[in-house]
Amino acid sequence: MKQKVYFLSFLLITLVFLWGCSSAKRQNTSPDISRSFYLETAIDNLVHQILLSVTENENKKLAILDFSNLDGKITPFGRYLAETLTTKIFQTKKFEIIERRMLYKLIEEQKLSLSGIIDPATAQEVGRIIGAQVIISGTFSDLGDIVKVNARLVSTEKGVVLGVAAVDIIKDEAVRKLLLEENKTGMEETTEKDTGLENNRPLAKIVVYVGDVLPGESGRSAIGAEINVGGSIILTAQGRDDRGNYLPIEPTWRASKPNIVKISPKTGSKVTVKGLAPGTVDIFVEFAGVKRTVEFIFVK
Repeated sequence: MKQKVYFLSFLLITLVFLWGCSSAKRQNTSPDISRSFYLETAIDNLVHQILLSVTENENKKLAILDFSNLDGKITPFGRYLAETLTTKIFQTKKFEIIERRMLYKLIEEQKLSLSGIIDPATAQEVGRIIGAQVIISGTFSDLGDIVKVNARLVSTEKGVVLGVAAVDIIKDEAVRKLLLEENKTGMEETTEKDTGLENNRPLAKIVVYVGDVLPGESGRSAIGAEINVGGSIILTAQGRDDRGNYLPIEPTWRASKPNIVKISPKTGSKVTVKGLAPGTVDIFVEFAGVKRTVEFIFVK
């Protein structure tokens, strides 16, 4: 009888002990900092994961967007991640990277809102506009002692996710400063009352597309367009008011280096640009005092 009581007591104590251990494990939800990395090492880890997700045999052109926090806000930390990823991936010499200044000129011109993780359908549309086969986007989360970074690679040709990457970054002093610094260069959202004069608003900017684009429709931006020596492309210019509405214009066109390209005619909404010699040239478009510079026209 006593042996039975001892056995039951031992069994009860064992069950209580095991339950306590299980409960302690469930309650310990803090991040495991032992598996985290300092900033530069963490980004190297992220680059390694990204390279494993993208094949090299198609000479893919990549666009890397600013990373955002979970609220969709771009901070200096998110821009630092994107800038450093751009540099490190470019240094591998395995892929062509769209220059970030040109990338965000295209985004601003098309009035696109791109931050954080973008879905495959949006990526396809963006890829058509900016000429990228793969878009890398991501978010970061401040978890106290660490910052968790998640990235996604999306094929703009197939509209599918090619891969994901993730890393935990130790929040040292440098990371804390990047997280706390105010985003002074972000665009401010403004609202204004409807005046009912949309069709009479003045010209605010000029947009330039590649190809014979119909009035009021959009196309692929001319920034970064490529022309073969002896070949030619058509460029279409359209006016926009401060609300993005279409305005017809007949601007003048001028090349920064006339020895590299020939533009004809010199005035009109559509022109033909012929490549004369290898090089890079800017094209200046002007109408009613509003100017537009189309940068990075490559002749090869």
